Amino acid sequence: MALLSLHSGLRAGEIRALKWGDVNFERKTLILKDTKDTKSGQTQSGKTRIAFLTADGLLILKEMDRKSPEYFVFQGRDGKMLAEISRIFNDSFLVCLLLVSCIYACSHLQ
Repeated sequence: MALLSLHSGLRAGEIRALKWGDVNFERKTLILKDTKDTKSGQTQSGKTRIAFLTADGLLILKEMDRKSPEYFVFQGRDGKMLAEISRIFNDSFLVCLLLVSCIYACSHLQ
């Protein structure tokens, strides 16, 4: 989930609400549904928007076990949207962000 966030720019709640029907593999995009209810895990702006995937973000989704369009990409054990993102997600996201920052900085030192 943390890597997908880095490769798509999605917030944790937007990733939680993502369904397979929102993924367009051909266009390398994700459709984020409109709502202002951030507890439901969807957009804060109240507007449907499109998020673009990097090649790596697309690969992450392609390697997952795809289900029917109405299924959540990341679902709980009960098949419903994850109620919350654990602290592990937040910690993983920070580690990924630091790693990407270090790689970027090192590539510009040469």
